[in-house]
Amino acid sequence: MGWDASPARVIWALFGKSRYVTISRPCVSVLDFFYFIEYSPSRMKKRLAGFEELVLLATASLGDEAYGVTVQQRLEDETGGAVALGAVYAVLDRLERKGYVRSTWGEATPQRGGRRKRMFRVTAPGLTALRQMGRIRSRLAQPIPKHA
Repeated sequence: MGWDASPARVIWALFGKSRYVTISRPCVSVLDFFYFIEYSPSRMKKRLAGFEELVLLATASLGDEAYGVTVQQRLEDETGGAVALGAVYAVLDRLERKGYVRSTWGEATPQRGGRRKRMFRVTAPGLTALRQMGRIRSRLAQPIPKHA
């Protein structure tokens, strides 16, 4: 056919998208292209989704004790339902890419079989996002006028 099968062209052919895509790094596969498009800084949503907000709130409330399992346990305690640990880690990773949390590795402990914990801390932009969501929720909770 004459055109190269670059990931951008493959995606265009699959989904009929007519927008131009600027790729600042090479894509080796279509999956790499999907990753690039989904997580490029210009495309990331800055507003928190529902579960993201809960995970961020739980992380903030735990302070220095926040890691995957403690966040999961806090969410289960507060919601009264089961929360998948994998979902918690997926959201924590997404929040870290957005700049709302920062992770560091803790020390290895015998209780964990010598493995280290990945500890999470809410950043200043994360706290700002939580405050913004709080303001939105507060405004939405205002009584609805009778004439509406």
